[in-house]
Amino acid sequence: MEMQDIAALIQGIVGVLITVCVPVIVKYIQEKRKNEKFDQVMKYAAIAVKFAEQYYAEYDGEAKYNKASLWLSNQLEKIGVELSDAEIRGIIEATLKEFQNEFRQEKIMEVGTVGLDGFNFPPNKNTGI
Repeated sequence: MEMQDIAALIQGIVGVLITVCVPVIVKYIQEKRKNEKFDQVMKYAAIAVKFAEQYYAEYDGEAKYNKASLWLSNQLEKIGVELSDAEIRGIIEATLKEFQNEFRQEKIMEVGTVGLDGFNFPPNKNTGI
């Protein structure tokens, strides 16, 4: 085989690799960016819920939601994420539910470690209480 044949073979192989690999790499990078954006959205949602719960404690649920929603929408706009009102509501409500469950679990664990008579006892391994 001559050098020109080897060079042509290498060019062909590189061309095939580029044709196959570039779309895969581009798709991987796009997915990674989507995941990073999703993580950012969820972090902002957590901040929005905490913000509304702390600074608007005297407001009712819908008013707190409106404050959290407005703040979250503004933050998402800054990072180039556009979500519908329904998507924002869903994210905020899911985040709030998650916080409530965590808080409830912490309270259960506190109650589980101090008995009614004041003696400490470990939570039941089967129930977590």
